[in-house]
Amino acid sequence: MQVQHTSSWLELPDLRVLQVATASDGTLVVAVEGVATGAKCPKCSSWTNRVHQRRQQWVDDLPYNDRPRRLWLTRRRWRCGCCNHVFAEELASVARYRRMTVRLEEALFRRLRKRPTKAVAEEFRLGEGRVQRILERRGDQEVQARPQHQPKFLGIDEFAAKRGQIYNTVFVDLEEHNILEVVETREKKPVRAQLSRYEKSVKAVCIDLNEAFRQAVLKALPEAAIVADKFHVIRLANWALNAVRKRVRSQIKGDRKHPIFRSRRVLLRNYEDLNQGQRERLTQLLALSPELRTAYAAKERLRRWYKTSTTENSYRRLDQLIGWLMTSKVPELMALASTFRHWQRELTNYHHFRISNSITEGLNNKIKVIKRQAYGFRSFTNFRRKILLAA
Repeated sequence: MQVQHTSSWLELPDLRVLQVATASDGTLVVAVEGVATGAKCPKCSSWTNRVHQRRQQWVDDLPYNDRPRRLWLTRRRWRCGCCNHVFAEELASVARYRRMTVRLEEALFRRLRKRPTKAVAEEFRLGEGRVQRILERRGDQEVQARPQHQPKFLGIDEFAAKRGQIYNTVFVDLEEHNILEVVETREKKPVRAQLSRYEKSVKAVCIDLNEAFRQAVLKALPEAAIVADKFHVIRLANWALNAVRKRVRSQIKGDRKHPIFRSRRVLLRNYEDLNQGQRERLTQLLALSPELRTAYAAKERLRRWYKTSTTENSYRRLDQLIGWLMTSKVPELMALASTFRHWQRELTNYHHFRISNSITEGLNNKIKVIKRQAYGFRSFTNFRRKILLAA
């Protein structure tokens, strides 16, 4: 054994350092015991200082100066002098049935909230299964202890757990900016079951143009308004414009220096964000084809509809825009008009509630980071736990 250290060095006030040694692998071994001289009997509340038994156990602790540290803990069992009851010594720094200090468990859990289990286990030189059990126990306790939110504005979106095969659905409180729940599928029935939990509070639900989500909301929340997400609607117009651009480009062969090539960014960017040179190039592009010019005008008219319409005139103005798209005779714009007609009420609801799924999309990016860090998840339960803890 090496020179003794003081208990203040250990920074665990309920433990007394007896001896310190260094193991062959460099681990700092600290022999400790409790500082209490007695305890209150949990059965009759009498005080006793009579030791019935001493048991020794290994307890992992936080590293010290980048060296692993383990405690060789002597834990006592007390015997009550009044009722003869035998009970274990309670230590604030080492919970019962644990083989690590409370502070080590808390440090592990803080890292597990944002890092993969394997990475945390390697950092602290602990078994991966042991670290995973801490995540499960502490994570489930925290999630279950959270108050049940009753959101006023709800966002629903899907994300790919395994692209092309497995899709999950996330429910977001758009006012509080937090994730309420994650469902293992995007099918109508499970989504409807989750929505029914918010029946008493939700005033409006924001979704992309997903028919399954719309039907689920109509069944589970008949009193709630459905708002079509602004980003997804404008993206449809951008896709239509890009489809026309590709069609025009396919008719021009041979000259790779033609303005139509490498023109996607200029066409899809907001007009007010273009500099003078880009605006001149845009003018050249639109002069190439009447259909391209009409598709660009459709995209900008939709943006103006979002920016300038009011609650009173949004439905009428959207109806005019749909009619104009139908008379354009551009196939891509006519298909866009058909979609807008099918979702007309949901589109105009935007001007009543002014909500979008931008918060949901931002949280989806966090979910993707969690998935990438872990190289994917085989267990949905574990994936859901990590999402709810990190959100």
